[in-house]
Amino acid sequence: MADPNRKRRFIQEARAASALNHPNIITIYDIDEAEGVHYIAMEYVPGKTLERLIARHGLRVKEALKYAVQMATALDKAHSAGIVHRDLKPTNVMVTDDGLVKVLDFGLAKLTEAAPTSDAETAVTREPVTEEGTIVGTVGYMSPEQAEGKPVDARSDIFSFGSVLYEMLTGQRAFQGETKVSTIAAILREEPKSLRQVVEGLPREVERIVKRCLRKDPAHRFQHMDDLKVALEELKEESDSGELAGTPTVGAGLARPREGRALPYMTARWALVVGGALTVLANVLLALNVGGLRDRLFPKPPPELKQRRLTTNSSEKPVFSGVISPHGKHLAYSDSAGIHLKLIETGEERLLPKPSGAASDAAWHVRDWFPDGTRLLATLFEAGDRPSVWVVSVLAESARRLRDDAEGWSVSPDGSHIAYTSGTGQNYQREIWVMSPQGESPKRVLGLDESDRAVSVQWSPDGRRMAYLKQHVAPLRYYERSIETRTLEGGEGTVVVAEPVPWSFCWIPQGYILYSRLELPAASDSNLWKIPVGSRTGEPERGPTRVTNWAGFRIEGLTASADGKRVTFAKTSEQAQVYVGELEAAGTRMEPPQRFTFDESTDFPWAWAKDSKFLMFFSDRSGSGGVY
Repeated sequence: MADPNRKRRFIQEARAASALNHPNIITIYDIDEAEGVHYIAMEYVPGKTLERLIARHGLRVKEALKYAVQMATALDKAHSAGIVHRDLKPTNVMVTDDGLVKVLDFGLAKLTEAAPTSDAETAVTREPVTEEGTIVGTVGYMSPEQAEGKPVDARSDIFSFGSVLYEMLTGQRAFQGETKVSTIAAILREEPKSLRQVVEGLPREVERIVKRCLRKDPAHRFQHMDDLKVALEELKEESDSGELAGTPTVGAGLARPREGRALPYMTARWALVVGGALTVLANVLLALNVGGLRDRLFPKPPPELKQRRLTTNSSEKPVFSGVISPHGKHLAYSDSAGIHLKLIETGEERLLPKPSGAASDAAWHVRDWFPDGTRLLATLFEAGDRPSVWVVSVLAESARRLRDDAEGWSVSPDGSHIAYTSGTGQNYQREIWVMSPQGESPKRVLGLDESDRAVSVQWSPDGRRMAYLKQHVAPLRYYERSIETRTLEGGEGTVVVAEPVPWSFCWIPQGYILYSRLELPAASDSNLWKIPVGSRTGEPERGPTRVTNWAGFRIEGLTASADGKRVTFAKTSEQAQVYVGELEAAGTRMEPPQRFTFDESTDFPWAWAKDSKFLMFFSDRSGSGGVY
């Protein structure tokens, strides 16, 4: 540990692993130092490594699928947290005596997004252990891009997963050379031997999944671990029910008979003719793409969204709001210090001065940019949470107060109108108004019922409509929300999204609304979805499409650049842990409690076992609520 790079890698392993909380990922209890020695305390896992279980002849299909689904679930959790394992292999997977899989050793993990939760984690993220051009990982299981020292993402783990699954089924490595160099050459240039040539009766669907994982080009593999997990789960269900049919092994020529029964076959000549015809037909379809047939038969995978952390505020000094500039180059965000202006590419940042006369504890919430990129629309919350609408210059000019007892939300695309909601009393957020950039000519657009509120009012890119998030504030109805649209002239509104619970939204070009929605019952999880909306009617043209598959945080404050290529949002999370304390005999005083759960999820005590040796508790650690 005298080597600072090794020490940094050790800490990175600990922080990457401890940030993950999942039954299929080994639990990290402590990261500390004693007498100059750094150490990680983790759970003891009784069982065997996957390497020992595979042995020489591989595993049965049913058993391999059982372990593979759990491995995929663990990696899906890691990827959703922005962590790529980068060293997946059979020795890094433990299987307990009860058949539970535990993925170990994130020592070569690389954070693909800057998402630290402390200053120490920030330092690790800013100085990654591995850089482009450095080959890390285990030869034989690494992806082609990893072998070449290129940047890697979650799809590299999918390739390694395919290599491990290949070995689980066959007992042989997918890529094996006499030397490390020859093994790397095989990974880069060669295809592994067909699974069904090695394993007699292996279902064709299993081989198809493994082959797709092992594609050389990352764009041709599974793009997300959750998609791979779903495919494996379906196969496992078919295998458990006996519906997954095996396929006889095909040797060098004709199919081999089994148990004395002849199997149908075709001559080599006809096989070539039919194979050639199918190839020509496929090429014609791909070339002509008549009526979009190619796109329907071979849909392109959606692009993988890349996250990048832009602020490093602590929980003691949280970010109140943030909005990206129309050209996508600047971020304006606010915290207790005021409004910050950040150049995204370089990280250069400056603080805009507070307006004269504003209280020291006044809180800015920046809402929108004006189209010219020189001014911001903001709401200032002062004593008693009384809001006021302001225009803030980014050119060091004085800020201007436009209206009291109101919240500013959005500037129309041509800069001619500002949308705001009424601010205090019984009418708080019950009415949507518009006014000029000078605060003149106010006009009411919408009035809601007493139990409803309108928040996050946003103009459509063409300026024809406004969308707003309607929220019920009556008791026990907090999670009743909907996204609705309305024209500037008012009239009847149109519901775009009602179920499940939409939480934040923004417009993006080509007539789409991008929104986050809570994944109940784990209300701390949300993902991004998009839905096309007609510009004239405001009605959904078809159903929503899921954009992300994340867990463990809530997405709020969505904003988008004018071209829709960049989106900013705030990630918020909640955490509760279980502690256990002992009462003295008289029951009058409790000894200092000991922490019982160690994770980043929300845990609540549920019930004790009668002998008090076990405690049942509720947790959302798996992405949805459950009792453990």
